[in-house]
Amino acid sequence: MQPLEPNMYHPPMPSPASVSKSELSSLEPMEKASSNTFKRWIKDKLDDFKPSEGEVKEMKPNLSSFALQMLAIGGSIGTGLFLGSGEALATGGAAGLLICYTLVSFMIYFMMQCLSELAVTFPVPGAFSHYSYRFIDKSWGFAIGWNYFMQWLILLPLELSAASMTFRFWETTIPEGWLITIFFIIIISINMMPVQIYGYAEIVFSLSKVISIIAFLILGLLILFGGIPRVEPVLDRYWKDPGPFTPNGFKGILSVFVTASFSFSGTEMCGLCAAEASNPRRSIPKASKQVFWRILFFYITTLTLVGFLVPYNNPRLVPRDLDSSSAKAQVSSSPLVLALEIAKIPGLPSIMNVVILVSILSVGNSAIYAASRTLVSLSQGGSAPKIFGYVDRKGRPLAAILLTLSFGLLSYGSLIGDGAHTIFVWLLSLSGLSSLFTWGSICLAMIIFRRAMSVQGRYITELGYISSTGLFGAWFGFIFCTIVLVAQFWVAISPPVTSEKSVSHFLRTCLGAIVILASFICHKIYLRITRGSYFFGFNAAEIDLISGRKEVNIIDEGKAYEEERLAARKKPWYVRFYHIWC
Repeated sequence: MQPLEPNMYHPPMPSPASVSKSELSSLEPMEKASSNTFKRWIKDKLDDFKPSEGEVKEMKPNLSSFALQMLAIGGSIGTGLFLGSGEALATGGAAGLLICYTLVSFMIYFMMQCLSELAVTFPVPGAFSHYSYRFIDKSWGFAIGWNYFMQWLILLPLELSAASMTFRFWETTIPEGWLITIFFIIIISINMMPVQIYGYAEIVFSLSKVISIIAFLILGLLILFGGIPRVEPVLDRYWKDPGPFTPNGFKGILSVFVTASFSFSGTEMCGLCAAEASNPRRSIPKASKQVFWRILFFYITTLTLVGFLVPYNNPRLVPRDLDSSSAKAQVSSSPLVLALEIAKIPGLPSIMNVVILVSILSVGNSAIYAASRTLVSLSQGGSAPKIFGYVDRKGRPLAAILLTLSFGLLSYGSLIGDGAHTIFVWLLSLSGLSSLFTWGSICLAMIIFRRAMSVQGRYITELGYISSTGLFGAWFGFIFCTIVLVAQFWVAISPPVTSEKSVSHFLRTCLGAIVILASFICHKIYLRITRGSYFFGFNAAEIDLISGRKEVNIIDEGKAYEEERLAARKKPWYVRFYHIWC
């Protein structure tokens, strides 16, 4: 075989005498160039953690409208639907479950309209506490801000605690501590990446839950009407026996409102993301409307089927008092899993349990996002240490994220005896009423905002987005939240028939309200000591309606907004109807 010509594949290296110094420098070994490239890459990544450049540390507008919708859906479809609805079904019955979730759903729509108007006008981080602090009262803004932060702060250990309960569905030899750790590491990794990666992850999580719920709806209808071979149709069997309502009666229905509120918490995250939305005026209203209808569809249809397929007296619907031995046998308490188990369809309960674990990861992911952004807002407003306002060059609030992640360690308490269920019940109680306070405050902030505009001679036509439900929707949402809160105190003092009257029951019902009121009073005392005054509210004529807005020339841009709205009113009625609701 003839040897290869030296100049074909292996050209000879030039001698040093025949090349210049510049040519010699270009012949550095490939390994050294690769090493330098790797070092530069490491340096660039480490530089990303340095403080954001500029005097004002701002979040980066890197979330699309679709990512906003998926974020809100991912934060709402989780433990409240998959696990919390079991206890709600046991307390209020199938009809009570449907009534409460439907009423809360429509209140959410009115609240989201209020939030959209405020968030488009003032796209700031951690919007809810800012609006309460700015329009209602400084102490109330302080209380709502820390309440909302606490609500999401405890949600991470709550979700991981729920995960340890869900793992018990399978007879696995893997220690629960290792499984919790795996979930914890995944959540940490996602939240330490740029916000675009976070958005992509949330899209994947949310879509997996949406697809799974649609699959459950199809299967549930087949089970209900006898479309599966060798499975008898359920029809209205459980609505006749044991019936649509529990012996708790009206009080049992009222008790379901807390679980419903907890389940829908997260829909307001569209407003929380305002500072990171690429186009708040377009994306926030659209996301808020579409999120409402999608969540309404998923919740109401799913819970209607659950009410037909699972009787409220099933002993495995999130029992309150379990010892460690019975917990492993009875902890498959999700009504969606029970519906498939009752139908005796092999394999499907395990698949649904996997979906629940994915939802736990998704909601835990949303919890880190919401808690950290709220803490940044508190820091920038002077209600939290300045260190928590630290934002790096990629727009990540690192100090706030690290603090939030540290609370996830509470989930390891679920490894002690029946700690999982105990932690789940108490954390659910702590965060249950928090959403009602937040939603009511959003509606009240819009009422005061509109009044301040009227007093100061400004017109709503200058706003980038005007709530389609107006002041009526704001008043409806505020009054609804107030009535439900008052009803919860009544239920706490005089509990339903099947609940034991005790201090523990009262605290489980009202713990969230107690924490908020305590925060409000403590801040008023602080203002009295430091400033000699504990005034409540603001003079409408003195409320700041300018700072925080993105418009350079409010009057001129307001005219442009109004021209767009006038053009939209000339479109066919069905187009206008679609844009009002979607």
